[in-house]
Amino acid sequence: MKVSKFSLGLLLAAFLFSSFNAVAAVPAAISALDKVLAPATTELKTKLDGATSDAGYKTLLAAANAIAAKITGGRLVITLQDGTVVLDTKGTKNTYANFSKKLVAENHNTRIAILNAQLQASGIGYETKYSTTDKTTENYLARRLGNFLNSSGTARLSVKQ
Repeated sequence: MKVSKFSLGLLLAAFLFSSFNAVAAVPAAISALDKVLAPATTELKTKLDGATSDAGYKTLLAAANAIAAKITGGRLVITLQDGTVVLDTKGTKNTYANFSKKLVAENHNTRIAILNAQLQASGIGYETKYSTTDKTTENYLARRLGNFLNSSGTARLSVKQ
């Protein structure tokens, strides 16, 4: 099967247009989450790296609570690179002892926004999903805390619609 240069060019143009369109189609709710989370990623990475004791963990938790509070109903989950949950601002098990034993929450390494933030070159992942448990839709925006394949973890900010 022979493909003309024109057909290849048309196919490439369609692909590029759809790729740019996908970026432009980020929901406003996701953009609002990013306006809060993006400026805080360096601080969160530094504090996550310092969460090696009870005092360091409490410093990270205070920063996470302050960031989540910037959005009404906001929730911030911080994970290690492997998906181990460090803290969840809506959780009840936020202690250094629970984090050390991996008891804060179940591993989040398969959560779409977190997985994409770890694997995408941009370090950003997002998702909107419906919960059959509480019958609500929630928007999630995650940012990798560090470099690709060498990050400290991921911060995921979310809010229910």
